[in-house]
Amino acid sequence: MLSLELSTFVHATEDEERVLQAVSNVLPERMRGSLEVYLSKNVVLGYHGNAITVMKFFIDEEVEAQEAFEHIVRRMEESDFNYFLDSLEDRFEHGRIYLRVDKQEAYLGNIRISEGDDVIRVTALLKPHLRKSEAVSRYLLSLRSKKTTQ
Repeated sequence: MLSLELSTFVHATEDEERVLQAVSNVLPERMRGSLEVYLSKNVVLGYHGNAITVMKFFIDEEVEAQEAFEHIVRRMEESDFNYFLDSLEDRFEHGRIYLRVDKQEAYLGNIRISEGDDVIRVTALLKPHLRKSEAVSRYLLSLRSKKTTQ
């Protein structure tokens, strides 16, 4: 894993601290206390003129990016992981994996895939040897097998 980016929107009706908690819950425990190190924020105006904060968390240190991505994959429920694998062709492009994690579920401590809009978007930039979907599938399966042996 070369890098990992998590991004989400904080709408005017949402509590920013709760959204930060949701993102924090997606990451390994040792990284949760230092979210600000990875954070950039930008405020934009929505269609109706409402303020929307765009939060991006960029992890460009390979070891930390790998650890965070492994954590996400290992904590997925089996049904979500199987859906992830089944839809990999749609989620993998130009050496990147795209995933959407349900923001409300993340706040509760769960990692669930969502196709909706109220999500934490995860973009993983893979190493060059992981550029074909078959190799990526094997890689993801190897991460899950580590889960059962830990």
